[in-house]
Amino acid sequence: MITLNDLIHNTLQEDKMIRVVVDVLTSVLRSGEYLASAYSLLDNVVKNQDERFRLFAVDIYRRHTYLVLDINNRKYDFETAHKDQTPIPVYALRQTQENEGMGRFKIPKRRQTGRRATF
Repeated sequence: MITLNDLIHNTLQEDKMIRVVVDVLTSVLRSGEYLASAYSLLDNVVKNQDERFRLFAVDIYRRHTYLVLDINNRKYDFETAHKDQTPIPVYALRQTQENEGMGRFKIPKRRQTGRRATF
C-alpha cells in the first residue's frame, strides 16, 4: 500500500514533479467549515508554507471532496498554465476507510496498474 506520506517522501527524495488528487469523504469534514477542514487533513502531511507544495483546488460534493496538490512543480505560472504542455504524472489517492478523519490515504487497488495519466 502506498500512502500519501510515502508518495511525498519519495517525490521529495527524487526531486521529481507530480500532481496528486486526494479523494476525501465529505462526511469526515466539519460541516460549515469544509475548506478549513480539508486543509487540516493535509496539514498532517504537508506544510503549506513549503514552496514545493501547491494546493490547486478543493472541490466539495455531497459524498466526496477532492483536493488537487502539486509537488515540486517549480515552473508553474498561473498566467501561462493553460498553455503549458509539460506532462505531469498524476496519482489518485483515496482516504482509507479504516482511518477516516486521520489523514491516511492510499492508492486504490483497482488503480495500482502501473499506468500513469498526465494532466
